[in-house]
Amino acid sequence: MRKLNTKSSEVFLQSDRLYLQEITESDIEIIHQLDTDEEVIKFIAPPKTLAQSKERITKTQKLYSEGKGLGRWLAYRKEDDVAIGWFVLCPLDNTDQIEIGYRLLSQYWGKGYATEMSKELLDYALNTIMLKEVVGVTNPDNEGSQKVLSKIGLYYIGIKQFYNQPVSFFSNIKKS
Repeated sequence: MRKLNTKSSEVFLQSDRLYLQEITESDIEIIHQLDTDEEVIKFIAPPKTLAQSKERITKTQKLYSEGKGLGRWLAYRKEDDVAIGWFVLCPLDNTDQIEIGYRLLSQYWGKGYATEMSKELLDYALNTIMLKEVVGVTNPDNEGSQKVLSKIGLYYIGIKQFYNQPVSFFSNIKKS
């Protein structure tokens, strides 16, 4: 498998097996793959065009420049520096709430990577940039992602409407 990491940017965050780095324009190949792979986007959205994937990178870089500690970062395995997907902390669908999320290439599913790095990212959100609330959303049929959100300490709140569809909504704050 081709190594995708150019080692050009600093490590943003790391877990036992993974590390995160800022996304750059040179990462368009994997970003577009994550935006178009039918298995990866099955529960998320329709495939994106190359232009839409490039716009995702532009929006991500804007988050970095705002200096609030938010963004989307490529995840690499420490053992071989291969990019496996991305993790995100960003505003949820036109709200002020901050969403935690991830997207991994399907060959890396079921290995605990999503849970491992999401725990680190949630800890960063709550204890470094001092967010009071972090939320997560997933398709109601995506049981795997719902399990990850629960494992990292988010509580299922109910079905809400975001991204023009009903989603299972989770928060680190238990609501009655």
